Amino acid sequence: MGKVKEGKEKKRPKKKIPVIDLSSPSRVVQKRMPFGTIIGETSCKAMLDNSNLCSIDDSAGCSLSSRRATREYSNTNQKKKLDTHVFQLYLEKLWIDVPEDKKKSSTYLDCLWFHLYNKKGSDKTKVLTWIEQKEIFSWNYVFVPIVCWHHWSLLILCHLGEDLKSGEPCMLLLDSLGTTNAMHLEPHIRKFLCDIYERAGRQEEIGLIQKIPLLLPKVMKQRNSDECGNFVLYFIHLFLQDDLEKFSVSEADKYFMKEIWHDYEQQETFSKKFDSIDSLDSDLFQH
Repeated sequence: MGKVKEGKEKKRPKKKIPVIDLSSPSRVVQKRMPFGTIIGETSCKAMLDNSNLCSIDDSAGCSLSSRRATREYSNTNQKKKLDTHVFQLYLEKLWIDVPEDKKKSSTYLDCLWFHLYNKKGSDKTKVLTWIEQKEIFSWNYVFVPIVCWHHWSLLILCHLGEDLKSGEPCMLLLDSLGTTNAMHLEPHIRKFLCDIYERAGRQEEIGLIQKIPLLLPKVMKQRNSDECGNFVLYFIHLFLQDDLEKFSVSEADKYFMKEIWHDYEQQETFSKKFDSIDSLDSDLFQH
């Protein structure tokens, strides 16, 4: 297969690509921030009345092989603050319970891949190789957990295998802090996506890839600085429960207005299933 066209078309457009904020009347997000920049102390703390930081220990999961070999986690008063190790473990447990028909159309990326791709000094080529092996263009929905600025959010890549001119491909960024934090990720997400297309040898032009809509739906908000990881898991769960054959950009408002997307009682019930886990079966890590 050919690679993304080179020459003038490979240059990133200087004009800012609008991000559609579904919770805002203007629906355009314009601010940007360098990846890894700390907002004050950190975004969760700044946004949640100077609460404790979301406890995201990026080093906890940097060794993928050692993380998969570990079978237990510490049951301390920090239990609800999900580090990358525990988050990935919960995600894999969640996926075991996903109906088989959903697994045929959806997949997920390791929770560290986006972080490692953007981390200064890391080998982006390795990350892109891992993603290429997932064959994400053959899936309707790809869930990409993002940990950045000590905060979890969820990127969903929708129908990337479809013709870009058809208007079907789009991206959803679900963030329990709202768009204030999510909007800073937009330039990093677009660069990430362009490199994925190029690595896969796709023929799409850079300009078309950059125009894939990035939607920021209004979803339920976390109520303290510890919950963001649990909310990301819940968002994945909700999306997979729907009989959704093809997500439509035009129907996005209506879809995320459903009561289930704003039901805190159901979210708490969902999270308690993970809180009850005291030890982890090694079978969770068999793929």
